[in-house]
Parts: sequence; C-alpha cells; structure tokens
Amino acid sequence: MSSGDLNEGFEFWDKVGKSFIDYSTAPTTKYYFDEEITAIKKHFELSPEKTFLKLDLWNEAINTNILFEVAKSGIECFGLDISEGIVQRAYNKSRFEGVDINFVIGDIFNLPFKKNSFDYLYTMGTIEHSKNMESIVSQIYQVLKPGGKAIIGLPNRLDPFFRPLLKNIMELFNIYSFGLEKSLDVAELRNLFFKNKFRILNSGSMLFLPGILRIIDLFFFKYFRFLTKVTEILYKPFQFLKRKIPFLRLSGYLIYIVVEKKQW
Repeated sequence: MSSGDLNEGFEFWDKVGKSFIDYSTAPTTKYYFDEEITAIKKHFELSPEKTFLKLDLWNEAINTNILFEVAKSGIECFGLDISEGIVQRAYNKSRFEGVDINFVIGDIFNLPFKKNSFDYLYTMGTIEHSKNMESIVSQIYQVLKPGGKAIIGLPNRLDPFFRPLLKNIMELFNIYSFGLEKSLDVAELRNLFFKNKFRILNSGSMLFLPGILRIIDLFFFKYFRFLTKVTEILYKPFQFLKRKIPFLRLSGYLIYIVVEKKQW
C-alpha cells in the first residue's frame, strides 16, 4: 500500500463489504441517490465523447447505484476500488442493470491511468478514510484533463445533527464499521483543493437529515422492511426544508465541492 493507506486497504474493505446487504432501495438511500445524480447532471456534461471516473465502488456494490445511472447516458465510464470483493459486487450489479462500465481494482494513491485521461471525476465519502488526503488530491489532478472537473465530497464537520459526534460515540462502543473517518467543513475542503492547483467552482451538501434517522432506516430495511414506510415519511420534511431554505444547502451530512483543473 501507498503512503496514507485508505484504512487497512483491500483486506479491511473486503471484510467490511461482506457484512453489508444491498441497501440501494432503502428510502434514505433513494434520497441520497437523487441528490447525487442531481449534482452530477448539474455540473457535468454527460455525453458519449466524454470520459468519467468514479473513485470508490462501495455505493455501486451496496448503496446508491450512481455510476450505473451515469453510464446510461452513453458517457465512457470507469470505476475504481481497492477491494476485489467490492468490485466484483459492483460488476455483477452492472450486468443486471445492462450497462457497460470499465471496472478497475486499484489504489487511490497510485491511480492506474495515464495523465490527463478524464473529463470528469466523482467521489463521495471516500477520501476521508485516508491519513493523507493531499496525496489523493494530487492523483486526482494528474488523471484529470486540463479543464476537467471533479465533484469531491466527505462528511461535514459542522453537520447540524452532530453526525461526527454520533460516529465518535459509536466508535466508543465498537459498533462503527468504517475505521478511520475524518470530517471537514466546506472552507477546509475548498482550501485543500485550492492549494493543490484547482479552481473552485461550486459547493453543496447531501443528506440533510439526522444521522440517527439514516441508521434507523437501514436497520429497518435489513430487519423489518415494512417499517421503512415510516422512515420514508420522516425524512421528507428535511428534504423539503433544504430545498426551500438556502442556508441549509451546505448543511447536509456530506459536503462537496466542484473543482476544475486549471488550463495553463
């Protein structure tokens, strides 16, 4: 593994991935999916002559099927993950969805692509698992074409529902599955990319809802699926508030920025 290992690497994520069912149709996952695809379609031109890279296939394996939806536009898609098991699950689902995606097992700290390969790059909830996020930023810069754009997201340190605190409490009781997980605020995330030669274009957030509601929804989905009708009702007011109140648009559990590789 490279410097700044993404937690313990492929063995860690293989083990974690095997313990999860597919949550792609849970109500709060659908909410997440809607926000992801909205952001991508707003900031990227999804046309067949373009190339698109997604770092981390966790969502395609067990969560939002975002890369499958992007691939339906005809854009040439690549998906990379360090875990062979996660890649295999994502590949199997892509066959079911009938989409053509280039899947790659690889290290995010040493991306196996030529320089200036991609028009667009997307990763949400990935880089925060690293001890060295700047190394990942450098790799993103290398593989994007000049003028290429990326959407990068991670947990919001200023989440109004105290999601980072909930994560810390879960860690105390040894019930948090994802190992190392950092969180930043929007200003910190923007600065991380600005000082690494990117132009900052926009910012936003996803999943404006209490973290405990997300956890309950996934618990119900796994064990008492009929009760997810309740969580589907409960998250709707938060979705409505975020749409109507501009201040809340940077207040989700996940924050993200849209960046562009400068053309020199």
